[in-house]
Amino acid sequence: MLIVISCINPSFAQVKNVEIIEAIPERNESKITLRIKAYDQNNKPVRDLQKENFNLTVCPPQIEPKTGKCQTLNPIDINWKIPLPAELPPAWVIVLLDFSGSMKQLDSSGEKTKLEGAIAAIRKFNQDLSDKGENTRISIVPFGKGGKNCPGNQVTKKELDNFVLAGNRKVEQSLKKLENQLDNLCAATDIYEPLRQAVKFFGNSEDTRFNRRPNSNLSQPRRSIILLSDGYHSIYGNRENEPELEAQDFEKLVFMLKSYPNITVHTLGYGLTPQQLQQKYDLEEPPTIRDISV
Repeated sequence: MLIVISCINPSFAQVKNVEIIEAIPERNESKITLRIKAYDQNNKPVRDLQKENFNLTVCPPQIEPKTGKCQTLNPIDINWKIPLPAELPPAWVIVLLDFSGSMKQLDSSGEKTKLEGAIAAIRKFNQDLSDKGENTRISIVPFGKGGKNCPGNQVTKKELDNFVLAGNRKVEQSLKKLENQLDNLCAATDIYEPLRQAVKFFGNSEDTRFNRRPNSNLSQPRRSIILLSDGYHSIYGNRENEPELEAQDFEKLVFMLKSYPNITVHTLGYGLTPQQLQQKYDLEEPPTIRDISV
């Protein structure tokens, strides 16, 4: 029986953490393939690492009596490979685009609306993926909670399951269609429910596009959700207990995300600049990221 629990220690100075994101045993060849990610001090991926930057240590499972010690493998026993973009596992990306009324406002540059800025970011993201030649499919999903005279944009399986290969002309067609709806934006910002629906959609174990069978030798697809919004959760109607309600919604989302650790959520915000926040709330100085927890 092959003991698989491993510890990877990069010797490269800029690496803070290394994560094993997938382990694929190949029983017929008595080997195991590990897919890893290395992160720097800012939790950003570190690129251009080489074989000599790593040590691979294999230890006995904790559930079994320790019959041996941990062993650092000889580099000649490790087949190191940096995959080309075309060789990476397929990627599925859901882009949740805030379609609330405030997205009609100008962004901090004063030259374009927040919606136009968000769509420009999606456009560049799509082009970058196309240039890399990766096998990535994108689904662009507008969201917003409607009201009495506002239809809103509900997020359901039908809206989520609308993937197009990055670089395909249909992506640009979708973006232009969304741009043409700028004057009709009226919804409130409902962040948590669209995120929950997207995570639930990706986490469906019966959908083999996103979740390989346990006995499959294929790598698990990469699944990501990108949230583009200019505001905070604003569906409670200014109730007195709004902070408590939002805290509950936030905790529910965190619990759900912990159940699907291989689904990555990225956020891109369109709000006030630090100087605008200072002026609006009469602060002594522009706020920084450190002030969030105060």
